[in-house]
Amino acid sequence: MFNLGKVVKARKRLNLITSTLFKLFQINLRYKEKRKDYGIEIFEYFYLPWRTDKEFNKHYELIKEYTLNPKSRLFTIYEFSK
Repeated sequence: MFNLGKVVKARKRLNLITSTLFKLFQINLRYKEKRKDYGIEIFEYFYLPWRTDKEFNKHYELIKEYTLNPKSRLFTIYEFSK
């Protein structure tokens, strides 16, 4: 199904991209974060069920301006609430 070697390479590239984005973010804010437990996280998704769930998307459109949670997390909450 998945080629593990390709997934490992993609994760390395994703790590490089996220660390670069965090550095650019710090430059933009003119602030250097020295703590190692801060950064940017970009999640890996292969299965994106919220894209095709019409009922969820209808509800999401109503609340998207009032939440800081990502769509993926809201979909998980939505699924567990059924």
